[in-house]
Amino acid sequence: MKLAFELGKSLKAKFLFFSLSIFLLLFFCTGVLNYYKEKDELNELMTTQIALAKVRAETVLPALIWNFSEESIKDFTNAELKNAFISGMVVSDGSTVLYSAKTNIKNIISEQDFEPFEKQQWVVDIPLNFVEGGINNNIGFTQILINHQLMESTLQEILVRQVLQSLGYCVVLFMLIWRLTSSLVLTPLLQLNNRLKVITDSVSNR
Repeated sequence: MKLAFELGKSLKAKFLFFSLSIFLLLFFCTGVLNYYKEKDELNELMTTQIALAKVRAETVLPALIWNFSEESIKDFTNAELKNAFISGMVVSDGSTVLYSAKTNIKNIISEQDFEPFEKQQWVVDIPLNFVEGGINNNIGFTQILINHQLMESTLQEILVRQVLQSLGYCVVLFMLIWRLTSSLVLTPLLQLNNRLKVITDSVSNR
């Protein structure tokens, strides 16, 4: 009977290892799917916000540049920089930068004089046109610098959260299976082993 008890312990260890492996694989796959789902949702939100900012710039800035409204250009740009997905903007009449500003890591706006951004993945170039008398006049451009640091940090937070959730679920299930196998397998075997030992001792003492 001792052999049966040891066999039960061996089966318990193998069952726990097998179950943990299955759950790890399951939660890993679920975590990957959730990560990419949240990543797509974040990218979609960013794309929507940048598209709306582009429409506002194309609608508002041409008239402001045409009328030399420098303070209004500044106010408009600073208002757009409150968008968490935008970390910098440049407004130019095509030859001169009229206003430029960036936000720091604390989302505080800092007015800076700098040249237009180099063309890259995170820069959106928006040509500005003003229509007068049926004539379409190109009067400059604006650039939006996407806050890629926000995107990267948010995606990292999502990844860490998914990993911790998966590990947490595995630990909880491992403890639950441990308790169940102990109560349903090992405990009955131990009780049976003790009873048989008592019977064997009583028979041998006769």
